Amino acid sequence: MLRCTAERLCAASAQVILAVSPDGCGEELAEALDVQFTQIVDQGTGDLGRRLERVWEVVGGEGGIAFFGVDAPDVPVTALREIPNALANHDLAIGPTKDGGYWTLAAGGFHPEVIRGIDWGSDRVYDQTRQRAAEAGLAVYALPRWYDVDRPSDVEALSRRLEERLGSSPTGSVDERALRRLASQIRILTKSSATPESSL
Repeated sequence: MLRCTAERLCAASAQVILAVSPDGCGEELAEALDVQFTQIVDQGTGDLGRRLERVWEVVGGEGGIAFFGVDAPDVPVTALREIPNALANHDLAIGPTKDGGYWTLAAGGFHPEVIRGIDWGSDRVYDQTRQRAAEAGLAVYALPRWYDVDRPSDVEALSRRLEERLGSSPTGSVDERALRRLASQIRILTKSSATPESSL
């Protein structure tokens, strides 16, 4: 999912930064992924909010930025393309997920207050982030809601979405090649993890 996400973002943007945890694994990971990142930074320690804030500071807090995890690799291109336009008229653009989190947090400036005091990993992350933004007087644009991957059933749902989206026709776009490779890898992993009936 990381490789798929990175390749799709690299195809859509000139600057993609890899923020890694644990610290120090970035160069090896980038080489294994065979993806050319603009920059590689360590996340450091602390909860997700503290690590996001540290990365935000390192890469330049005053410029525009969009954070992506690796657990929503198939966000539609149309949703990704909304981000720049959203930030032209709003301080933040947040893409919620079905479980109460979000697939991206994008900002036109440095607003770390929106990621402080969040119950990370809960179904309150999106609502709490919006509340922090409201308290700071920041305008928020809600991007389309999408899905993320937390459980085996989410992997199955991702696989179904990819199969429906890609069909059987080949394509030359980097975006769809990345998604097609992910779909293939999921099929391989699913088959290899299945217990043969003969061993039951």
